[in-house]
Amino acid sequence: MPLQSRRMTGRVRRIPSKRRIRRTTRMPGKKKEEERKRLDEEIRLKREEWKRTEEELKKKRDDRKLQEEDKKREQEDKKREADRKRKDKENEEAEKKKKEAEERKHKAEEDHKLRLEREAKERDKAEKKRQEEEKRKDEENIKRREDLMQRIEQETQRRKEQQAAISVLSALQRFAEALPENYDRLKILFDRTVQMQLPLTGKQQDLLKAEVARVEKHTATYVQQIREQRSKFEVWTQTQQRKIAGA
Repeated sequence: MPLQSRRMTGRVRRIPSKRRIRRTTRMPGKKKEEERKRLDEEIRLKREEWKRTEEELKKKRDDRKLQEEDKKREQEDKKREADRKRKDKENEEAEKKKKEAEERKHKAEEDHKLRLEREAKERDKAEKKRQEEEKRKDEENIKRREDLMQRIEQETQRRKEQQAAISVLSALQRFAEALPENYDRLKILFDRTVQMQLPLTGKQQDLLKAEVARVEKHTATYVQQIREQRSKFEVWTQTQQRKIAGA
């Protein structure tokens, strides 16, 4: 049976068949038999050699196949390891991103909370300031109203005092012109006006009081003098009339 060619070491010679050997070899007798045995032995050795060669080739092919399978498994293991590392890295990155997202969310929540607290404090501060400003304005308004009322009261009081002083001065002027005929009537009006209006004259009261006393004294003296003069004149007139009548 012809052998297949080698794959690793090149092609293998074909083994000559017995018929071909017999056809090419023409040897007589014993020598021929020995030559045939030698050829058979050579063929057997060659076949054994080729069989060993085939087994070695098969073994090499099997070893190569095993090596290729080992290499393939190794590559698959490396690929699985690479895939595992890649997945681990992806999971790690995803976990890192998730953690960063949670941290950003937490930070955003904290910032939002702090901003709300800051805004609440600012609103409280602004409200407190507004209330203080309103209180200050209310106090200023109250003070202005009080000052205005005080000025109005002072002005009213000043006018009352002025009016009272005018009333007293008018009474003084009328009373100062009194005569014996109207002295008693003017004196009653004068006393009534002084009694009612003099206490309302305020700061001018002392001055007007002194003037009232002076005018009262002067008017009383003046009226008394007029009465005495009139009395003397009547006495003189009666004396003169009696003289004329006696003559």
